Amino acid sequence: MIELQQQLLIARQAVMTLDLMMTQNDSWVRNIEQALYNCTAVLDVTASLVVVKQKGQQNPADQSKPAITTEQLKQARNVINQALTEIEAVEEDKESTG
Repeated sequence: MIELQQQLLIARQAVMTLDLMMTQNDSWVRNIEQALYNCTAVLDVTASLVVVKQKGQQNPADQSKPAITTEQLKQARNVINQALTEIEAVEEDKESTG
């Protein structure tokens, strides 16, 4: 009888360990997905800035209006700030679960 109880306890511990591993994996998947989103957002901003810069270089005579508008810069800053905030949250989550 004691052997069966010990086996049951070991089985319960194994189930709890597997649950913990699945929870950690879910957290890691979320963090990876967020990192991919952030990288994509930063690449989008960078690509947009490169395109605007190239357009400005192609039309040097048309300097009457700025190549990058204030609104475009605000949008770029917002995307970058959001990405940085989410990266910090992932780092904090990693430290708390690590």
